[in-house]
Amino acid sequence: MRTALEILDGRRPLPHLAPHVTPAVLRYLAAGAPRQLRPRTPRAAGQGTGMRSLHVSLPGRADAEVAAVCRIAGRVRAVAAHLERTSTGDWHCTALRIL
Repeated sequence: MRTALEILDGRRPLPHLAPHVTPAVLRYLAAGAPRQLRPRTPRAAGQGTGMRSLHVSLPGRADAEVAAVCRIAGRVRAVAAHLERTSTGDWHCTALRIL
């Protein structure tokens, strides 16, 4: 979740998340990601992107539902994601929405 927020804020390139998400999630993030990385500079209080809270539910042994409250571009937003465990035991994001 943090990597997705850093991509949306322009602090991390989109390919960093590619191995961990479906192509549909990657396209969704690409649509909202800045085209150029921002330089790492100190931000004023309340600016930029940050996670306020994170809640995880495990409805099954191989899937997880994640809900977060985040600050994205100065606005407080809800983020929802669905993750599935792969055959190798890694987690793969299959759905992501910013509300």
